[in-house]
Amino acid sequence: MTAVAFETPAPLPVEQMLLGRPAAEAAELLPRLFALCRSAQSAAARLALGLGLDAGAIDALERDIRRDHAAFLGVILPRALGLPVLASAADLLGNADEIVRDCADFDRFIGGSCPIAQLLREILRRFPAGSAATGVLPLPDPQRMTSCDPIENTVAAWHRPSPVLSHVSARFGRGPLWRVLARVLALSSPMPAPVMPRQGVAIVPASRGLYAVEAAAPGGRVARFRRWTPTGHLLAPGGILARALETCPPGQEAALLAVLDPCQPVILKEPAHA
Repeated sequence: MTAVAFETPAPLPVEQMLLGRPAAEAAELLPRLFALCRSAQSAAARLALGLGLDAGAIDALERDIRRDHAAFLGVILPRALGLPVLASAADLLGNADEIVRDCADFDRFIGGSCPIAQLLREILRRFPAGSAATGVLPLPDPQRMTSCDPIENTVAAWHRPSPVLSHVSARFGRGPLWRVLARVLALSSPMPAPVMPRQGVAIVPASRGLYAVEAAAPGGRVARFRRWTPTGHLLAPGGILARALETCPPGQEAALLAVLDPCQPVILKEPAHA
């Protein structure tokens, strides 16, 4: 079976839009260019450009990420799969600790009446064990984050080691169930701390994984600016989406895209037949 291919629009020329601007102005402009993950983009730009990051900005980043997880699990993904909306983001976050605690006994949890369990069962129905799985990809580190190589730059990489994710990975593969469960756990789990592995490089958590910026502003104006996103790694040749499509059940490609949740349009293309 030939896998469905995909294509994406040309990327926004972010570097060209920021070059020559004062560092503070560039850091304020970057999150305005995109509709998603604005706190993460602002935090990474400020750190990479040497502008610093206060505790309030880190708190806002964590709140935004948790709210995004709750909206994805309670509203966005259920709608994409044809299920009723599970809960408002506030309701889901209010029950997050209990949900995550119950997930520790995964076999019991997935058979229960919890709305999140119902969502996971629907995912498993569409994607049986081993389907749309990627195998083990390298985990993010400071070197890999600033390359375009395929890596596991997802929320699943936050939870290492995680007994429940290890159990699901071994039993069902690193497929849609494993990936959505990682976002369930992230509802109340600690997020990775923003780091600067070297001068001019910042790596911060975002709703879909980790976000990296490399920048320089000698004399206070931006002279270099590059960024690497979870979606960029997701869509890389040989990356998560390409691998998952290889074993995706026919007719479930759109559902797979909903699970993987890229932050830009992706066009699926049926394979050509001779």
